[in-house]
Amino acid sequence: MKRCIAIVIASMFVLSLRGSGAEAKKEPLLLASFEPGEPPVVAPHGATVVKDKEHASHGEYTLKIEASAKDYNGVAIDDPATLKKFPGYILLKFDTFNPQAAPVMFGIRIDDVKSTSYGMRCNKEGVAAPGWSTTEINLSSLVRSNGKGNTSRDTLDINELKHLDLFLGPSPTPTVLYLDNIRLEPVTLPPLEGMYAFDFGPKRAPIYPGFTGCDENTVYSDERGYGWINPSPNLFENVYVPDALAGDYGGGEGFRLKLPNGNYEIQFCMDPFGIWGRYPTYSSRAVVINGKELLKQTMNGADFLDKVYYAYEEDEDFPGVDVWNKYIVPRNKIYTFPAEVADGFLNLQLKSPDKHGKHYLFLVVYPEAKKEDGRKWMAELDRQRHEKFNKWLTVDVPKPTGDDPAPGADDKGRGFIPFVRPTDADIAVSARPGKDEIGKPLAFECARGERDQAQFGLYPLEALNGVTVEVSDLSGPDGAKIPSSAFRVRKARNFLKHAGRMPLVTLLPYILMEFKSLDLKPGVARAVWLTLAVPADAKPGAYLGTVKAGADAKMATIPINVIVHAFQLDKVTDVTFTSTGATSCAWRPWFPGLDERWWQVGEIVIKDLEEHGMNAINGGPNAKLLSVKDGKAEIDYAEVDRWMELAAKHGLTMPADDYGGLSIEGMVWNSGPDCIAVTEKTSKEKFGISFPELVKTVYGEWNRHFKEKGWGRRLVHFLDEPRAEWKNIESCAELIKVCTAASPETLFTGYYSPGQGRDVYFQTMPVSIAHASALTLKLCRDAGKQLFEYSGAHVRYDFGRLCFVASRQGLKGFYRNGYIFACSDPYFDLSDEEASWCAVYPSKEHGVNDTVGWERTANGVNDYRYLSTLERLIKKARTENKAKAEADAAESYMTETLKPIELEKHDTANLTPVQFVEFKHTLAGHLDRLWNALEMK
Repeated sequence: MKRCIAIVIASMFVLSLRGSGAEAKKEPLLLASFEPGEPPVVAPHGATVVKDKEHASHGEYTLKIEASAKDYNGVAIDDPATLKKFPGYILLKFDTFNPQAAPVMFGIRIDDVKSTSYGMRCNKEGVAAPGWSTTEINLSSLVRSNGKGNTSRDTLDINELKHLDLFLGPSPTPTVLYLDNIRLEPVTLPPLEGMYAFDFGPKRAPIYPGFTGCDENTVYSDERGYGWINPSPNLFENVYVPDALAGDYGGGEGFRLKLPNGNYEIQFCMDPFGIWGRYPTYSSRAVVINGKELLKQTMNGADFLDKVYYAYEEDEDFPGVDVWNKYIVPRNKIYTFPAEVADGFLNLQLKSPDKHGKHYLFLVVYPEAKKEDGRKWMAELDRQRHEKFNKWLTVDVPKPTGDDPAPGADDKGRGFIPFVRPTDADIAVSARPGKDEIGKPLAFECARGERDQAQFGLYPLEALNGVTVEVSDLSGPDGAKIPSSAFRVRKARNFLKHAGRMPLVTLLPYILMEFKSLDLKPGVARAVWLTLAVPADAKPGAYLGTVKAGADAKMATIPINVIVHAFQLDKVTDVTFTSTGATSCAWRPWFPGLDERWWQVGEIVIKDLEEHGMNAINGGPNAKLLSVKDGKAEIDYAEVDRWMELAAKHGLTMPADDYGGLSIEGMVWNSGPDCIAVTEKTSKEKFGISFPELVKTVYGEWNRHFKEKGWGRRLVHFLDEPRAEWKNIESCAELIKVCTAASPETLFTGYYSPGQGRDVYFQTMPVSIAHASALTLKLCRDAGKQLFEYSGAHVRYDFGRLCFVASRQGLKGFYRNGYIFACSDPYFDLSDEEASWCAVYPSKEHGVNDTVGWERTANGVNDYRYLSTLERLIKKARTENKAKAEADAAESYMTETLKPIELEKHDTANLTPVQFVEFKHTLAGHLDRLWNALEMK
C-alpha cells in the first residue's frame, strides 16, 4: 500500500512506506561505521578505511575517499541481506567531513531489481559543506532519473533494492571526502494522542517522516477512515522545494477524515512553490470546513505582480541569510482553523475556479482539548524542518579575493575603500581591494557607437547608509563632450544562485539593478557597474570625467578615462546571435488584463537584445493554425506580426528558431518512438490530410508570409534531445526525412548532441543546434547543412573568441541559453526543481534587469565585432594593395591570439580578466592603424 495507513499519533505510531506494508521501525540501525570487526556489508571502491578519530563521526575509523582523474571512487552496498533492512525505515543518513575550503559535490546512486541502465536508477547529487555535515535521503520515494538528468515519474521499489553507491566523480584537482556512520533512522517527531497528520502529493513524491501520505489513489472509504472525495489527478504535483512535506501537493473536491464528535483545531498549508517557472496563482479561493466558509481570498493580476511575483526584487541576499525564514515560511504559510465535528466527519474543502487555488500540501488535526500540546508539536515540527533544511542546503560564499590593504586616512574618513576591477572578475561580498586596484581610473576604450562596461568596488570599513553614486559629463578633444546621460549606473545585486538541482547556492554579485543609494555593511564589498553607450558621432580622442561615491559629503572621486577611436565596428551579419526564450514575461496568461503590460515588457526585451549585440529573436507569441482546406492553410498571424514588427524595428531579423515562441499553435508534432504513425493519424483526424501534406501546406504558407513581410527566414524547431532510453532516436531520424522531403525550403531544426545513432541528424536536418566541435561542424559542412551552438554559460569568451573561430569553420549561429527562464519565484532561485537559466530577470519597474553574465555576453559580441572588422580591413588592404605593414601586423596578431583555441575544449578561448583588457586594447590599436592607413571615414 502507498500513502495509505492513517497516522494516528497515539499509543500506536505507524508509518507506511511506499510499496511496503511494514510497520515503521522505532530504533536507528547502524549499517557501517567502518570500525574493525563490523560485518562486511559495504564494499569500498577506490576508497580506504583509515583510523582517524578527527574525521570519524562514529568510533575511530572512517572512510577516506580521494577523487580520481578518471574513476568514480566511493563505497557501495550490494549485500542483499542489508538492503532488505531498508523497508520500514524512512531515512537513510550518513556523515561527511570535507577538509577543503569549498563545498564538494558527490553522487548517490540507488538501483532496484528493475534498474537496467543509466536512465533506470535513482540518481541524486549531494553537497558536503566545508567541515562536518549530514546527508539525509527520504526512502519513501526513490525516484528514477532519466537520461537528461531530470527526475521521471517512476519510483524504485524499496523492497527490491539491489545497489547503493556513494561516490566522488572524476576530478582534475585533488579532492578528499571522509564518510562515516551510514545508518537508517525512523521518525523523530514525538507521538501525541489523538493527532492525525497527512502529507498530500502524487505517488512519486516522498512522504515526510511522521505523516501519512495521501496520493491520488487515496480515495475515502469508511474502512480507511480518511481520503479524498473525487481526487483530481491533474491537481497532484511534486515541486521538490522545500522538503518532503511542502514540496508536493494534491487536490480534489475535498478531503474527509472520520473523527469522534467534538471540537478540533487544524493546521493547514495550501501555498506551494511552482514548477518550471509557473507561479501558483488564483483569482479566488475559499477554505470550507464542514460547510462553513472560514477563509476567502482574492487576487488580481496587478496585486500578484506588485506584491507577490516581484516581492523580493529589491530585497537582496547577504552572508548569514536564513533562507528558511526569509523565503520558505512566508510562502508555505500554515493557516490555523477551528473545526466542529457533529456527524463523525471532518470535511475540508478548498473551493476555487482556478487549478492553482486548490492545492492541499499538508494537514494536522488534533482535539481542541489538546491545543496547547498540538501547537507545541507544530513548533517542534517547524524546528526540525528548519534544522533539516539548513543542513540540506549549503550556502557558499566565494573565497576572498584581493589583498585587504590597510586603509588610508581618506578611506577612514569616508568609511570605505574604493577600488577598480575588470568586469570579467566578480566583486563578491567577500572581495577585498587588491593593491593594484586602488587609485586606478575607470578606463573605457571604445569605437564610435560602441557600448562598453567598467566596474568599481566599495569595501566598507564601517556601516554606512545612503551611499550615492554620481557620474560627471566627459570632456574631450577641442571641447567635445559626452554627457553623463550616456552612462548607466547599476549595482550588482547579491543573489543566492542555485547550482542546478544540487542542494547548493552560491552568493554571487549577479543581477544588475538601478538604485538610488546603497547601504554598506562592514567587510561586505559592493560592486557598481558603469555602462557607457558612446554616441555614434562622438569625436575621436581622449575624454576625462569622474564618478563620485559616498555619503554625507564624504565622497570618493574616481577618475574616468575614455578613449574613443575613429573606427566603427561592423554589424554581425554572418552569424545569428540571440538567446533562447527571448520573449516577454511568463505571467501573461495567469490573470486577465495583463496583455498590454506584457507587450510593454516585450518591447523592452527586444531593445535589450539589440543593445547587447543580438541580431535575431528566438521567442515571442505564437501564430494559430485555424484550418487547412483545399491545399491552403489559414493562420492567424496577428500577434506574430506585431512582435516581428518590433523585432525588425530593432534589427532582429537574422534566422532563429521558435524554441521560446513564434511557433504555430495547433500544428501536429510528435517525437516519440512511434512518431511517424502518431503524426499521420493525428493529421488525418484533425485536418483530413496526410502529415507530409500538412507540413508542406502549413510551412509553405508560413515561409510565404515571412518573405512577404521582409523579416527573413525562420527556423522551425520540432526535435528536442531524442535519447536511447526513450527509444525514439531511429523514429526521429525518419521524422526528419519526412519533414524535409515535404517542405525542402523550410529550415527545420532540433536540439541534440552526436552519438547514440544521432550523427545522421546532422547530415539530414537543415539546421542542427548543438555544441560546436570538429565532428559536428564536419558532419554539417560535408552534408551542406548548418550548425548553431548554444551555451548556458554566462561568459564572455564563447560569444566572442570561440564563436569567431568556429564561424570560420562553418558555424552559423550562437545562442545564449535561457534569456528569461526564471524560477517560479524569480528572485528565489530555489523555488523550482531546477535553477533559473536567466540572462536577465523580470523587473517590476524596468521590464528586465540584466545580469553580469548578460553584460559579459555583450562584451563577447563586441570581441567578435572587433575581430571580424579587423579581418575585413585586412582583406581590404590586401585587395587594394595598401597598408601592407599594418595588415601583416594585424594578421599576425589575430593568428597568434586565436591559435590556442580548440573547439573540443571551449575554455581554451578564455582569457584572464587582465588579458581580456589587453586583448581588446591590442585589437583596437591594429584597427586604428589600418583605419587611418586606409583613409577610412
